[in-house]
Amino acid sequence: SGLLADEYRGLLWVSLPGCWAFAWFELASRVEVARFRPVRYFWMNLTRNMLILALAAGAAWIFHAPLWVLGATYLAMLLAALAFHPGGIGLSPRLFDRGVARQLIVFGWAMAIVRATGGVSFALDRMLLESLAGRDAVGYYTVAYSLAQTTIMVIGSGIGSATYSLAVRAVEGGDRAAIRAQLARNCGLLFGLLLPAAIGAAMVAPAIA
Repeated sequence: SGLLADEYRGLLWVSLPGCWAFAWFELASRVEVARFRPVRYFWMNLTRNMLILALAAGAAWIFHAPLWVLGATYLAMLLAALAFHPGGIGLSPRLFDRGVARQLIVFGWAMAIVRATGGVSFALDRMLLESLAGRDAVGYYTVAYSLAQTTIMVIGSGIGSATYSLAVRAVEGGDRAAIRAQLARNCGLLFGLLLPAAIGAAMVAPAIA
């Protein structure tokens, strides 16, 4: 109990169930992509982002505490996943599928390492900024970063889920020329829409923050 300050112990208590909520949302959204339902995937992400905006802003207004804002963000992810998968989350051990779990581990161990490394690098810049410029600078930086990132991700997630499905279908057809043509169209669409969005979000994010 003496290893961590009180604020970091609270952060762990919020983040642990929050990581489960985030993982559930990501799994549910990837299932939609695998089922070739890009529109549903887009609305699922849009619902998540709108809930985050509403709940996090409400938590900040009422409680004036960052942990409540973080908890509201995780709650928004869980609600969005449950809204599009009304069956809910089953906690019974008999529902655990060892075969599926084995496939996830075999497929995802490398991705888990990459995401963990990315998470560490994501946190290190904020720790460095806090030590050099203080917590206020971390707050402004996080708001600006999240604004730009979330805006681009909302646009890109809808486009990416649709173009990914088209690319998979082209690969299943076996025609290399068709595959190259589809990938070229995908790249052009993403580049043409996301580059202006990225430039615009980067320009307005500092002022809004």
